[in-house]
Amino acid sequence: GSCGRIGLLLSCHIDQARLAILTFKSFKEARRVIGKIRALGYRLPIIVRTQHHGDCVGLVNAGADHGHGARHQSKFW
Repeated sequence: GSCGRIGLLLSCHIDQARLAILTFKSFKEARRVIGKIRALGYRLPIIVRTQHHGDCVGLVNAGADHGHGARHQSKFW
């Protein structure tokens, strides 16, 4: 499912989670979902994997705790 649907995150018990690891192709979608999570008051750490390493700074500015660009992905991950 898409973590872009906040309902999916709720059904996965984000309210009880200690960490969120999210993967996105779209910077806009990632920023929107991170903003929603933060706007709903969730303070858990958010790690985001995105297609472009250059998006990481923008996602951290949007509320993620760490961004990981796919360009630096290990061939074993």
